[in-house]
Amino acid sequence: MRPTQLLLPKYCLLYAVAVAAFPTTTFANQDELFDLSFEELFDVTLSIASKSAQTIGKAPSTVTVFTRQDIVRLSINNVEDILNFVPGMQVTRNESNNIGHTFQARGRYTLGGRSVLVLLNNQRLNHDWTGGANWTTQLVSANNVKQIEVIRGPGSALYGSDAFNAVINIITDNTLNEGAIELGSFDSKRGYAAISSGPNEDIKTSLFLNYFSDNGDNYITKEGATQDPVYGYEISGFVGYQNLQFSLRHVFREAEDFYQFGAIDNNINKTTSKNTMVSLKYQFEPMEDFTLEAFAYYHDRYQKSFFEPLDPEFMSYLFSVGIAQDPSPVLGGPLYELSEAGINLDGKYALGSSHNLSFGLVYRKPKMETLRLHGNHDIADITSILVLGQPGQIRYYGQSQISANFGEESSRTNIGLYIQDQISFTEKLDGTFGIRFDDYSDFGSTTNPRASLIYGANENHSFKLIYGEAFRAPSYGELTVFNNPVDASNPDLLPEKIATSEIAWILNKDDIRVVSTLYHSKIDDVIEIALSTARPPLTEPVNGGTLEISGIEIEAKKRFSDTFAMDINWSHNFKMQQDPQILARNTASVIFSANLAPWYFNLNALYKDKVEHERLDSSGVLQRTNLDDYWLVNFNTRYQFSSTLTAKLAVSNLFDKAYFSTNISAETIYNGMPNRGRQITLALEYKW
Repeated sequence: MRPTQLLLPKYCLLYAVAVAAFPTTTFANQDELFDLSFEELFDVTLSIASKSAQTIGKAPSTVTVFTRQDIVRLSINNVEDILNFVPGMQVTRNESNNIGHTFQARGRYTLGGRSVLVLLNNQRLNHDWTGGANWTTQLVSANNVKQIEVIRGPGSALYGSDAFNAVINIITDNTLNEGAIELGSFDSKRGYAAISSGPNEDIKTSLFLNYFSDNGDNYITKEGATQDPVYGYEISGFVGYQNLQFSLRHVFREAEDFYQFGAIDNNINKTTSKNTMVSLKYQFEPMEDFTLEAFAYYHDRYQKSFFEPLDPEFMSYLFSVGIAQDPSPVLGGPLYELSEAGINLDGKYALGSSHNLSFGLVYRKPKMETLRLHGNHDIADITSILVLGQPGQIRYYGQSQISANFGEESSRTNIGLYIQDQISFTEKLDGTFGIRFDDYSDFGSTTNPRASLIYGANENHSFKLIYGEAFRAPSYGELTVFNNPVDASNPDLLPEKIATSEIAWILNKDDIRVVSTLYHSKIDDVIEIALSTARPPLTEPVNGGTLEISGIEIEAKKRFSDTFAMDINWSHNFKMQQDPQILARNTASVIFSANLAPWYFNLNALYKDKVEHERLDSSGVLQRTNLDDYWLVNFNTRYQFSSTLTAKLAVSNLFDKAYFSTNISAETIYNGMPNRGRQITLALEYKW
């Protein structure tokens, strides 16, 4: 019997005792979980689709929005877990460390989630070394998030590179006054406090503090027994005066044991990451109907990984034949220090009540400050001698020290220009047309257009026709990596290009809303991995042929009364990336909510179809196997003692389902990466 099976009755009993100690009273706000009418829920305002405030129905893209209410209802602490409820989106563990996740969308897999752009308050979290957001950004807190906005489809006409298959904008709330303390299984501890001056003060201030730690779940795998402990904290601040806003965010994460680059080495594996973001925004109106917004930012990232890349017995053998200076196990890994500075200038001009023009200038300068290998042996020697067959001896340093670069420590420059026109042709027909030009200092330039038409046939039915192109710039790692025992670089790499066509039908009638979207994408100059012609047996990225992906996505919301509501999502890929098929062809989710004040209940479930996993057998030959499909069920209940105090019991993976994840770099893992079993948490939340 797993320990969490014993803990469930214990936590339920504690929760029941706490609730019974207070009288039953109905409060008007009930955490404000059902305070919006059904029409208001469908008319939530978002800005990601056009950089202007619009409702979901008027947005010129296929979009999904999670409001603060949605996040509280789901009782999920991390943004990564919430995104699995987006149609077509798949967020899974990766093999680099126990807090790493990859963001994938619409049947296209890219290493590190390079095809999905992630923003935090409109500031890029993707970095140019890998192109993805997950490498140095893990377990993004949802405790102070106001809204999560998602474009399903291309967004490069507004946002540039990496806005390929999806764009995610995480918007934090600077008006919260609340906090929580949470305890749970795996010896988990979590707490946060959000303090603000309120929305009506001349000088607006806010402070957000977040802390979490746990000892992790226990796993028995083919590679050995392990666990996945994590620890982290965040400090964020905001100051606003009239049209000027200043923001600061510092995040620390640490993960130990579990898989590190596909290998289990308990008490050795460790990843430490730090992120610091500073931004300054100023908005002004130089003339009537004309608004300008200037946004300047700086982002510093640090990550250091520590693992054992070679088997100790193999090192003893290398020492015995004179290839290694010392038989000690190899301990070390990569050290990244990345920075980015930039300025955005966005303008909006109203040419009339039915005609709005948007334009902008973007300047980005990402810099690879430090790309070094550290270890007690010279890891660059391991690559040159063992992989490339060059003569020499693997040097031994004793204690871990910086030994060599694994990439070019320099910078690149990106300048972007965009313009967009939004026109209301008639009361029923709206159009959006835009284009963006991007120039990079290393590979050249690219231009990406967009167009959409929205037709409201009547009060119950509307249609969207959407076309968009996007690109993914070659990551700096793909262009410059060296001293890597697996990969070589390709400085001649071109950007990937995608062209997507979509048609959406929206049904909005009485207490039900359904959005059905059909999409088709064609990707040109696909970046693939091939055997290096210059440095075999290393592999290198190359521009290959074309790839077509297509599918259907359905979102449905149903409110049965002021008490009960249900959301259902389903996605199916007709054509998708295969060989191997790392992403699920079918995904689905169901969310059932019941508001029985002062009680609130939520039951939700996620479904993922089977996927293919490639693993190396004892002879070093890749074998392909299937990882089973699964349903993952979660439950939470809340009890409101007063207008300020609420108790919460949450159970993730309610039925303790054993399920596994894979990705393109998990060949050394026999059966895929295990995920956490049942986790039970009990929390007290307080508002002031």
